[in-house]
Amino acid sequence: MAGTIMNPPTPFVGSLPGPLSDGKSIVINGFAVPHEEGFAINLTCGGRLEPQEDTALHFNARFNEFRVIRNSLEYGNWGSEECHGSFPFKMGVLFEVVIDVNYQYYKISVDGRHFCDFRHRIPIQRVNTVTVEKGIQINFVRYDGFPGGVPAGAAYNPPSVPISYFPAGGVPRYPDGSQPINNPCFPAGGAYNPPSVPVSCFPAGGVPIYPVGNQPINNPPIPCTTLITGGLYSGIMINISGVLYPHCCQFVVNLQCGQYSDAADIALHFNARVNHGGVYNQVIRNSRRSGQWGQEEKHASYFPFSPNSNFDILILCEQNSFKIAVNNQHFTEFAYKILPLQIIDHLHINGDIRLTQIRFQ
Repeated sequence: MAGTIMNPPTPFVGSLPGPLSDGKSIVINGFAVPHEEGFAINLTCGGRLEPQEDTALHFNARFNEFRVIRNSLEYGNWGSEECHGSFPFKMGVLFEVVIDVNYQYYKISVDGRHFCDFRHRIPIQRVNTVTVEKGIQINFVRYDGFPGGVPAGAAYNPPSVPISYFPAGGVPRYPDGSQPINNPCFPAGGAYNPPSVPVSCFPAGGVPIYPVGNQPINNPPIPCTTLITGGLYSGIMINISGVLYPHCCQFVVNLQCGQYSDAADIALHFNARVNHGGVYNQVIRNSRRSGQWGQEEKHASYFPFSPNSNFDILILCEQNSFKIAVNNQHFTEFAYKILPLQIIDHLHINGDIRLTQIRFQ
């Protein structure tokens, strides 16, 4: 199970949802703010953001030196620096750092590639806090392998107790669970109050299903399946925003009849292939009915997607076809192969991307 904190401010101080042990992971996703010297990710032992806090791992990316320093701090004394390896970061470019816990060392990856190992100098049982500081804007911090999260077969209910506290004049603290905190507003000295709108329904053993309402769906996980209550109709617009991962191979957007399965009828299959199966920079459009794929369409005057970049897809249901725009520019049309529109009642998205928002208008 995993806990995720969305869009926290920097500096960030987050309590771990449980003790560290072999197999657990901490994921930090964000980008370095231009014109800053660097940023630091720390695993600390005291729960505060202070210079002399015992630090089991200090991961310090320095743009002014093009080095990543790894070190530890105990009883006010720094250990020996480790700085071998390349410099995998660029200012303003999205990155993802994963810290995997091994019983002997931390295994650190950047953008899906192993970067370095750092042997334990302080027992992992003492570590209780993650801090992120300096020049970074954080998209999310995620804790994998810890207890908590939403059990399969149950709907998520926001907690009735405060889940975060903002000390007057201090740094916000986030106790961690499965409920994302999206752009929280904290009154000075007050408690964060979770929103009252439902966030999702989890069928047993399935992926989250998000019923369509007036609220946008923010930061849904991949794969994402969205119920379109009442089905499609002429004039409805679907906005999909996200980011391609640096090593993206492909992603898929399906408008289909029923939840995702190998047998579901698909009215629109939009498959953006950056580098997949020997196909480069093509968007394949197709449909599937009664298990049979139709004729592929792949003509296009340009390819609108690139790794490590944001995208916005707009799908408009017109009288006879889907009209599709990417990044506010018309891209293609796809004539309806399945009618009536009302039976097309699910949106399914999967692939090497991070979704930021889905909206229905």
